[in-house]
Amino acid sequence: MNAIIFDLNGVLFDTSKYLYAAYKDALKTLDINYSFKKFCENYGLRTEDHMKKVLTDRHYSFTAEIIENLVKIRQKQFFEYIKLEKIELCQGSLKLIKELQSKKIKLGLSSSMHRKNLDFLLKKLKIHNYFDAIVASDEVKFGKPHPESYLKACKLLKANPKNCIAIEDTDTGLLSAKSAGMKCIIVTLTNKTKYNFTNADLIVKTLNEVNLAKINNLFTK
Repeated sequence: MNAIIFDLNGVLFDTSKYLYAAYKDALKTLDINYSFKKFCENYGLRTEDHMKKVLTDRHYSFTAEIIENLVKIRQKQFFEYIKLEKIELCQGSLKLIKELQSKKIKLGLSSSMHRKNLDFLLKKLKIHNYFDAIVASDEVKFGKPHPESYLKACKLLKANPKNCIAIEDTDTGLLSAKSAGMKCIIVTLTNKTKYNFTNADLIVKTLNEVNLAKINNLFTK
């Protein structure tokens, strides 16, 4: 195994309630009342793709300028929420990260979050120094489920995707990792809706159930 690449939101921590509030604030500017159910269905998409999906589903005619404005509002509102609120790491995440680092395993992040918010949260949680490569959503042309983010993270880590593990929490992330040729562990702790995880290599409730030995076993199957 060459490296382990984590998704961020829903795997290492859960800020979905603030994310939903920020999307709701942004879409309210177009008089769209965005339900939590619909948010969960679109969860995992990067902001631009998320907004396009919402407007397309509602047959709302939009321009690049409208999407850009919605994204700016969503980013600003989300930052305001996370700046004020207490954010905690998900069960077992820090323990696993420390174990992997102690074994000299390369660690990366592949996130649908923009770099500004991502960096702020990593520093707020004091975990920014654990990762050897980080790819934010505004650093790739295509968001998940496209594999670009994972492929870019593997390239930065100088790792073969076939010898890497992704840790995800959505079917969008699973498809992204699998399309990159990686193995994928799914964490269900923060799931707000039912996903199709048929192609996952391992499904766990929390990262307390994951350790290096269990990860290495995935390559012997």
